[in-house]
Amino acid sequence: MAFDVEATGTPSGQICQIAYLIVEEGGVRGKNFYLLTDEMGEVAAKLHGLTLERLAVLSGGARFEDMAEEIYSDFAPAARLIGHNVSADIRLLRAEFQRLGREFPPVPALCSMQALRLSVNAGYLSGGRKRPKPPSLKETMAHYEIAPEKVSSLCGEWFGGGGDFHDARFDAAASLLCLAAAQFRGDIGKILPGFLESRVICE
Repeated sequence: MAFDVEATGTPSGQICQIAYLIVEEGGVRGKNFYLLTDEMGEVAAKLHGLTLERLAVLSGGARFEDMAEEIYSDFAPAARLIGHNVSADIRLLRAEFQRLGREFPPVPALCSMQALRLSVNAGYLSGGRKRPKPPSLKETMAHYEIAPEKVSSLCGEWFGGGGDFHDARFDAAASLLCLAAAQFRGDIGKILPGFLESRVICE
């Protein structure tokens, strides 16, 4: 499962959007939820465009606690959680479930930022540097020749929409496609169904 969240950027760290792709041998299913929050940081709102006013409309009044059971039921059986800087998103999810007195399911995670850092930024090791810098999602996409238009198109198919960077739908799909491309090139082992490689390479 590939996922991404957008948050308030405030000390509470509430999630205002969560999008995820359930990858099965038969295809990919996307789910996206906008969630009403108590506050919204100014910097976060400028980044993802989700003001409290917009959330009131997009969420239909639903808060995290209203969707927690469905989210848990989808995440718990996943073989692996995929995302870009995925540990940060898992921390936010864990905090949301803890506020409800529940534990987030212990699912192994694979971070596209960490797993692909050497492949994307190998040149960064020149000049005596010992480790390549963690690549941004945009840098990772550029390295694997994944155009934003490709991601947006598949977001339309999987989610019914997807916008651009910092829309959780776009970021979740982009992370998945980057890992599929890396698998095709042999930069990582086989972790994804082969049909995903063809969605990236052949279309």
